Amino acid sequence: MELLKTERLEILVNALGKLRKHEINMSSIQDPTCGTVACHAGDIWLVRDKLPGFMQLYGKKHYMFDYVDIVTLSWLKGLKHREHLGMSEWLRENPKLHSTYSEWVFHACSAFTGCVTVRATQKHILDFWKDVLMRHLIYKEYLKGE
Repeated sequence: MELLKTERLEILVNALGKLRKHEINMSSIQDPTCGTVACHAGDIWLVRDKLPGFMQLYGKKHYMFDYVDIVTLSWLKGLKHREHLGMSEWLRENPKLHSTYSEWVFHACSAFTGCVTVRATQKHILDFWKDVLMRHLIYKEYLKGE
């Protein structure tokens, strides 16, 4: 299992926690600020200036939903270059660090605990990242004990 950088996970959780509250409509990928399926990525896009080095990895001036998925993982790993693997694939390959459907975090409401319709809230997204951070810290402690 490949761990993420704890400091970067904490920065992301703190930045997302400071976003204004809004509803995420998981049925559209057109608008990064309105709360669409792209708005999980859109929320990350909105806090991009709070994520040191994110825009250097991103390398583009405009928002692209699926590209944010890829850059988010590269940034959380602390890489100096973008990988082709996105957060969705990484979560699928690392099930100990998330809940059941979390590999769909940029694609479906079902990725978020408590989200039962096509609408997720900012709280769903923030709780998801808090959970990833908590599981990450627990797993890191477990590795120390081996």
